[in-house]
Amino acid sequence: MTTANSVDGNPDAAMPGLVFFNDFSLYSLAILIADQVARSISEAAPRHYILKIMSFSFLRKTGIDKYESGEFDAGGYKWKLVLYPHGNKSRNVKEHLSLYLVSADVASRIDLDLEVHAVFRFFLLDQTKDNYLTVHDATGKDWRFHRSKHQWGFDQLIPIRTFNDAGNGYLLDDSCVFGVEVFVTKEMCSGKGECLSMIDAVAFRRHPENKLVFFSGIPCVSSPKTPDCAMQPRGSEFTLRIKDQQQSRHIAGKVRHWFSESSQESGWGNFVSLAYFHHTTSGCLVNDMCMVEAEVTVHAVANTMFDTRSQIVETNRLVRESRCK
Repeated sequence: MTTANSVDGNPDAAMPGLVFFNDFSLYSLAILIADQVARSISEAAPRHYILKIMSFSFLRKTGIDKYESGEFDAGGYKWKLVLYPHGNKSRNVKEHLSLYLVSADVASRIDLDLEVHAVFRFFLLDQTKDNYLTVHDATGKDWRFHRSKHQWGFDQLIPIRTFNDAGNGYLLDDSCVFGVEVFVTKEMCSGKGECLSMIDAVAFRRHPENKLVFFSGIPCVSSPKTPDCAMQPRGSEFTLRIKDQQQSRHIAGKVRHWFSESSQESGWGNFVSLAYFHHTTSGCLVNDMCMVEAEVTVHAVANTMFDTRSQIVETNRLVRESRCK
């Protein structure tokens, strides 16, 4: 057994701390522990998913910095692999491949109401020796997948030069094989929650044709139908008007209010006197009909964290549409 600072004599492919065995039957026991990352050799193929990439060099030629695999099932959940063939630039990774495990159903199943703990290890096939380099957490701890953190993995899976060196067997004939095993250890419920999003003056559609008809009889409200909304407005600014139907001398009030479970309404108890409202010259009541207008500007919205993906998409769509009004 020897300790080396290079792989197969290549100093550029150094993997510090890796123990090498002259007898490769013992090589399967070799483990690298650096920054709590363990690497070992396995004769067994990954149980849950294999990702084979043909023409690997085309990823660089075509400018593909990130590749997401198809979904696969493990432990009753859906997952996928995310590979950065040139390193995860968003985390300032250089000269290494980055590989991550991502929960593919984070919006529909893994939210604040459900937290999934799992252990996993990645595989990289040595096509020359027909065995796998495995990479996993050296401490063996569980990784928590939930809505706020649904991706875990290794920024520095393997040095790019080590990977590209044909003598190591990882990249042969421009093809390579990755794999993963995922074992769910437990599930935990952590309660419900919400996400508050501050918005810069999003004005929702004005409804100028809201009418109260047959005021002296049984009033009924007529207004344009609005779609159901998955988001819950919190900080809002709104204006209410009773329209003067004769001379456009409208009665208006404007206020800001932070809506919550304990404060779901806002307005004025003495908006206009009944005497003025009923006076024939006020224009508020004409032919037994009054017109009320509301204009709302939302500055913050809260999404319940257990919304489905479709509800979240609908929320984002409504916010975008409102900005265009």
